[in-house]
Amino acid sequence: MVRLLSPLKKATTVLCDESRPTVSLIVPLKHMIEQSMAQCDEDSSTIAQMKRAILKDFTDRYQGEQNKFLQESTALDPRFRSLHQLNDSQREDVFDRLKLKATQMQNQSSRLHLVPCSPPVCPHWSAEGGTLQSDLEVFVCHMALPPSSYMTRFAVPLHAQAERETLQCLQPT
Repeated sequence: MVRLLSPLKKATTVLCDESRPTVSLIVPLKHMIEQSMAQCDEDSSTIAQMKRAILKDFTDRYQGEQNKFLQESTALDPRFRSLHQLNDSQREDVFDRLKLKATQMQNQSSRLHLVPCSPPVCPHWSAEGGTLQSDLEVFVCHMALPPSSYMTRFAVPLHAQAERETLQCLQPT
């Protein structure tokens, strides 16, 4: 019984010892547990039955899209990217999916357009008329507000890109 449960204890210890365990640990630990749950001739019927139950739980728990996600996460972790627990065909499938996703992300970012967003809340906004009280207040208000996540993520990089392209156009050829 102790020999049966020791891989589970080891997996638990690995996850608990990590200061920040990640999903990339699941596939290697699952593989280690599956290997240790292989049927042996010297297993009693109780131990064999327990091994089957543990394997069934793992099979039911990790399948389909969830398993693909875990494999991709493991492949992206430098500690486990060799994916030695998968056969060559499975390994190739994982890396093909990752390449496809990277290409899709690249294509998506090249088609990025600005989308309308609500302006930041300004303390000088007049509730009656729905306008700011003066141009100076507009300037002071927006200079005092931290940039929104939208501005930081999209508008500022696009502005910098526009400046670079403008300078390139102005340079004599």
